[in-house]
Amino acid sequence: MLLNVVSYLHGKMHMGIADASTTATNFFGAICVFTFFGAFISDSYVKRFYTILIFAPIEIVVSMYVPQSVA
Repeated sequence: MLLNVVSYLHGKMHMGIADASTTATNFFGAICVFTFFGAFISDSYVKRFYTILIFAPIEIVVSMYVPQSVA
């Protein structure tokens, strides 16, 4: 998946290889951090169902703005 994002950023978005790989790595790193953040919130403060109700609309809105070839 990471290779597909790098090739998309390099080919379609005309970024350099180094910039494309840095952007892709930062993107996937942010996904991992937010996953851990959501899991911590879910386990510590809020029940699982309410966490899904809070974060599902955010995920839907973000996925509407991400191009289909990246997702």
